[in-house]
Amino acid sequence: MNRTRIILILCVFLLCACLVFAVTALTVLRNAVAETGQVRRDAQSMLDDMEDVLRQARTDPPKQPEDSGDAQQVGVLYDRFCIRESNGRVAVYTESGELVRLTDIPVATLPRSDRDALRDGIRFTSWKEVLSLLQDWE
Repeated sequence: MNRTRIILILCVFLLCACLVFAVTALTVLRNAVAETGQVRRDAQSMLDDMEDVLRQARTDPPKQPEDSGDAQQVGVLYDRFCIRESNGRVAVYTESGELVRLTDIPVATLPRSDRDALRDGIRFTSWKEVLSLLQDWE
């Protein structure tokens, strides 16, 4: 009788251990599903934010740097510039190709030699040189 009782107690203990394991596994699975839902909501929120930004970028024209800025500030940020044509107007770019300033100077009003030079880009090593040329063309 003792032997049967011991086996029965072991079976009950084993059954309880399996039950605890099953409950733990189900809890972990439920939490994983909840986290997946949260990740999905977070991702959707980020996508919605990105769509808003893109929609605003399409409707708002890009802001051009103001001419009232200090020449030294631009010179500190960038040390090499290139003047080229952009949509029929004179534009100032950094050496890496970032637009710094889009002017109101139409390329068509410039002398032929200057228009030819703009095709390849006119390079400068200081912002003051850029401003000097732009003032000459205005």
